[in-house]
Amino acid sequence: MEKVSAAGFQVHVHAIGDRAVRVALDSFARLPAGQRRQRRHTIAHLQLVDPVDLPRFSQLEVIPNVQAFWAQADETVRDFSNPLLGWPRADRQYPLRDLFAGGLVAAGSDWSVTTPDPLQAISVAVTRRAPGTSDSAWIPEQRVEVEQMLAAYTCNGAFLNHCEQERGSLEVGKAADLVVLSHNLLEIPASLLDQAEVLLTMFEGRVVYKSQGETWASENVSR
Repeated sequence: MEKVSAAGFQVHVHAIGDRAVRVALDSFARLPAGQRRQRRHTIAHLQLVDPVDLPRFSQLEVIPNVQAFWAQADETVRDFSNPLLGWPRADRQYPLRDLFAGGLVAAGSDWSVTTPDPLQAISVAVTRRAPGTSDSAWIPEQRVEVEQMLAAYTCNGAFLNHCEQERGSLEVGKAADLVVLSHNLLEIPASLLDQAEVLLTMFEGRVVYKSQGETWASENVSR
């Protein structure tokens, strides 16, 4: 870890269990503080984090990188993870709210292992249940807000990737990367988040996707 970071690389660690998370954080703790701040190292997945280690992310300036679609009580959780972990550890899986409480969090999909659709992941993060179901919320105290997930997928993700000056928010001078949705995610009920549809997608000011039947005055935007 020390040699890789000193050579200028940003370290991206995948950690599922609490022991793996602790080992990764311990490794980052051995790096100079200024180097950690400059590199923006990250740990992804974070299914289980010991409560003692949660504040260490902000202390060490290590960015949590979450895949929130997994934060639902699916068959794998019910039949494998819960029996293996036992209680109370099983009730600490995917501690999204705790991670957001510590500061900046980025979000991703881990596609092709799971869906690349961020709207599905946002739905799970906010409701803690499978999209399109009325299941009971799984570990409901770890639900997060829509605004938090939108930031995780946009400006926070851009910061993690060292491109916050060019991407991540709609500002003059930045790349016009955006989507137009069928619903305002900040206004619809949480139960409908997964039903929002993408009507148009722009990449660097160019329309790269539009749904059938939609018409737009302009399909290109200059920086």
